[in-house]
Amino acid sequence: MRRTAKILLVSLTVLLLVFMVACIPAPEEPAPAPAPTPTPTPSPAPQPSPAPAVEQGTIEIQVTDPPPADVVSAVVYLTGIEAHLVSDNSSEWIEILDAPPKFDLMTVIGVAEILGSTNVTAGKYTQIRMNVDKVEVETTAGDNFTAEVPSEKLKIVRSFNVIPGMTTVLTLDFDGEKSVIIGKNKVLFKPTVKLFIEEGVKKAKEGAEEEDKDEEEEEEELEFEGTINSINGTTWTMTIGGETRTVDVSGAEIEGEAAAGLEAEVKGTVVDDTIVASEVEIKEAEEEEELEFEGTIDDIDGTTWTMTIEGETRKVDVSGAEIEGEAAAGLDAEVKGTVVDDTIVATEVEIKEAEEE
Repeated sequence: MRRTAKILLVSLTVLLLVFMVACIPAPEEPAPAPAPTPTPTPSPAPQPSPAPAVEQGTIEIQVTDPPPADVVSAVVYLTGIEAHLVSDNSSEWIEILDAPPKFDLMTVIGVAEILGSTNVTAGKYTQIRMNVDKVEVETTAGDNFTAEVPSEKLKIVRSFNVIPGMTTVLTLDFDGEKSVIIGKNKVLFKPTVKLFIEEGVKKAKEGAEEEDKDEEEEEEELEFEGTINSINGTTWTMTIGGETRTVDVSGAEIEGEAAAGLEAEVKGTVVDDTIVASEVEIKEAEEEEELEFEGTIDDIDGTTWTMTIEGETRKVDVSGAEIEGEAAAGLDAEVKGTVVDDTIVATEVEIKEAEEE
């Protein structure tokens, strides 16, 4: 009995201890600290796009010459050399050599003397021009002359390309025998020049193939004649030989006042179906011959009269005419003028007085 009570007592004690442990609250764990809010990184400010660089190449000017007869020296003084650049929608003259170059025709016989070189905008060029300041000539007889230069401006129409990063060599081949003309007590300088072109030349030529390259023949200038249809700046549309052609006159010397409907003579070369003109001569409109008419005034409507002339009814425009006498229907009149589109454009009108019956 006692043993049973002792076991019961121990069991109750164990249960009481378990109950007390279950009632003790568990220690609270500290709440985790909130994560720091990330600071946004500012976006870099947009940088302006750099302007596209203009590609450039180099033009080198050389000069050579066959010997002129009876001449010891012939020094040519130039005031500058320019090249004509043609882009998509515009064209301009670019100065190649700004320092006034000079050369002696007798020192460049069989060799090419470099006058100079400069970097220019790469692209397509159509011609070069230079101004001849003076030419000093010494003959084998010991005479010295300052040659007469009939045309101070020398223009060579020939298309060539300047390739970016490379050199285009332009060689001016003067024909000394034809250029220097020795007369009695005077010398004329009428430059006869061929232009030879080497495109895409590197500073150090590679291989013998470049040395043996055949020189290109000079493009021959052609002559055209036709009617001006329209004028859009330096681009004209002309009817030449029954065909409509585009003419670029941006680098041309134009003689006369251009207008639609006028005839023109054009000298130049053909580049990509466009006539690149070097010279243009405008033909003046021919004056129409005035005619004389005589007839009877049928009707007067302001400055437009209706007259019977040689049995036909004709319209007469008297808006710009000098009228002598008082006009009236039924009177005879003498008219002087020209015919435009079947209308007589009068310059003078004389009214005949009615004869007394």
